[in-house]
Amino acid sequence: MRASIVAAAGALLLAAMPAAAQDWAALRGELLDKAGELFTDEGYHALGFVHEGALEQGDSERVTLPLGAGGEIVLVGICDADCSDLDLTLHDPGGSQLDTDVETDDVPIVMTEPRRTGRYSMTVRMAECAIDPCRYAVQMFVR
Repeated sequence: MRASIVAAAGALLLAAMPAAAQDWAALRGELLDKAGELFTDEGYHALGFVHEGALEQGDSERVTLPLGAGGEIVLVGICDADCSDLDLTLHDPGGSQLDTDVETDDVPIVMTEPRRTGRYSMTVRMAECAIDPCRYAVQMFVR
């Protein structure tokens, strides 16, 4: 199931990217809408959480996520036209790694089924950015 969701999301989101997308707001909206369509078809719904930022190549940041126990959580990252590789790693409240997507792509997807309510964290890493800084956004979906 995970492999089919990841493959479908990557293909759909790549197809949505305009060749010369320089307007971040428009690109972000289009890509997050496409992700929403894909995950809605899989029984997920978008939560209000959307985290945005900008990082230079090689830089990362850690974001705290308050998550409740139960359900399936998916975090989907997207980035601007100057970014070619964005990575996500998800950690539980104790700091243990739950899932990571460090593939060479610009649409990372991490998934988990939280066993307990707590403050989880996500590390966002800008692995490849042609023109620093590159902008990114991460949307959370739950089922």
